[in-house]
Amino acid sequence: MAGPDIFISYAREDRATAQSLADAFAAAGRKVWWDRELQGGAAFSTEIEKALTACRLAVVLWSRDAVASDFVRDEARRAMKAGKLLPVFIANVEPPLGFGETHALSLVDWDGAPDSADLAEVLRQVAERLDGVDTPPVPGPRLDGTGRRRGGGAWIGGGAVLAAAVAGALWYFAGGGESEESRCAPPSDAPVWAELEQGYGLFVKGDLATARSTFNRILSGEKAFARAQFYLAQVLIQTRENEIARDLLAQVLREVGTQTDCGVDAGELRRMRDWLANLQSADDEPAPLPARTPSVAEGPAPVEEPVVAPVPAPSGEIGTGSGSGTGSGAGTHPAEVFRPSFGLGDRPRTRIAPPAPKTQALEAAVDAAFGADKDRRIAATTGLVVDAEAVSDAVPLAVTKASRIEASGTAPDRDEMSGVINALVLLQSATPATLNANRREIEALLARARDNGGQTAAQADKVAQALRAAQGRKPLAYVQIADEAQRPFANALTDKLRAAGYDVPAFEVVGSRAPSGSSEIRIQGRSDRELARWMTQALEKLGAGEVKPRSLRKVNPANDTFEIWLARELCLAGGPQPAACR
Repeated sequence: MAGPDIFISYAREDRATAQSLADAFAAAGRKVWWDRELQGGAAFSTEIEKALTACRLAVVLWSRDAVASDFVRDEARRAMKAGKLLPVFIANVEPPLGFGETHALSLVDWDGAPDSADLAEVLRQVAERLDGVDTPPVPGPRLDGTGRRRGGGAWIGGGAVLAAAVAGALWYFAGGGESEESRCAPPSDAPVWAELEQGYGLFVKGDLATARSTFNRILSGEKAFARAQFYLAQVLIQTRENEIARDLLAQVLREVGTQTDCGVDAGELRRMRDWLANLQSADDEPAPLPARTPSVAEGPAPVEEPVVAPVPAPSGEIGTGSGSGTGSGAGTHPAEVFRPSFGLGDRPRTRIAPPAPKTQALEAAVDAAFGADKDRRIAATTGLVVDAEAVSDAVPLAVTKASRIEASGTAPDRDEMSGVINALVLLQSATPATLNANRREIEALLARARDNGGQTAAQADKVAQALRAAQGRKPLAYVQIADEAQRPFANALTDKLRAAGYDVPAFEVVGSRAPSGSSEIRIQGRSDRELARWMTQALEKLGAGEVKPRSLRKVNPANDTFEIWLARELCLAGGPQPAACR
């Protein structure tokens, strides 16, 4: 017997919506399965698994209860792995980790009416998926993969950029045809300022969803209220909705210019410009590499020992041994070899810190995120979250400060509690390698922080979810060679990378696309910078010469991803000829 066309996954609390949608699918001639179809006495999980496996399309209804449901998340993961997931938001919520870049549809405002435009778009996309019918989209908003309604567009590629402009989603700050002076003037009504203060209080406490709703409500009536825009931009950055945040910041900076009577001061204008710069890619930034499947076709077989935390090396440098990564040079033994940590070992870590000026700037920013001035505290946290080059190095500093507060033996005061929440917000921006490298410290912090109250516990739950998703994830390193003569060098490098716990796909021969003069490590998005510094050491020890790091902001990978581009002269006549080339 043929399986169902559509499997509906939903939280028990959303049964009424699931029933209405099932009826709509049935009316369109679709064979639908949802758990109402379970026969009396049937084994619940077994029957669901059979239906999910047999269906052609799995429609998952995301709501607050569905996001919190282990069953719904598991069904969605299985459907996505099988290539038959169609997510539909029935509430404005953040999707679970791992589903943020999946194109989604919206029934947020659907009241069950059969003539709804939103329902028509769902039915159209179901027809596309099941029948191969290619019809024009139904006019109306869709979602960007985070539960937020956007102008008609779709997610594309690993970088999750939108094919359409976001003007429809930014209606709340459009200046219309008003004059520059009137657009800039802050509101004079006391209730508006009181509501703004209420929203900001929610923001400080970590209730980002309610704070966002409050700022949006204010801006629906006061479209160019710069302070509300300033706060809203920070919420968007902290919830990692970078596309909308970027356009909002660009708009408010155009409106305000250099004026200081618009509700934001000169320091806040400077911060917004810094945030916008971090959200924008450099004009000469190369496009990130498309995903490649990790393979053992190139280089030696992976080392079967578990990945461990790094062991202190007297010189502070990576060992000089053979390509196995265990070290065999004179005066070197395995205990002296630095290994990057992915949080799976029990020995103490030795960090490769960023340069002193960078470390001092990070320490100052983290201190500000825990400071007594709430405006600076929030702005500092936003600055750390938006800076892809800062997140991984700021995490251990923030976790240490938060842990000291929680371990002090006294209940944290309001400012200290806000600092702890800020640390948890920062952790939600961290990549798997950063989370794994600090796993034990983070888990200890979460165990204590949950007692601080509901908002802290909610943020701690999000971090715990990210930790679970990060468990066992290996960083990914693409090795790009300019010429076949570099293959022995690339094999030696791959040996070190795999011994340290990286996944390394097959090499790509890039010819003249390789950089000239210096090899490059291109770091995708927020990928852990300490790992990039470790790879720089590995390349230098193999004799690659100068190695330049480059940040790729056009992409935001779910896992730590690095591109190693060997200089085109390496191992070739007239270029460096280290022993690893032979």
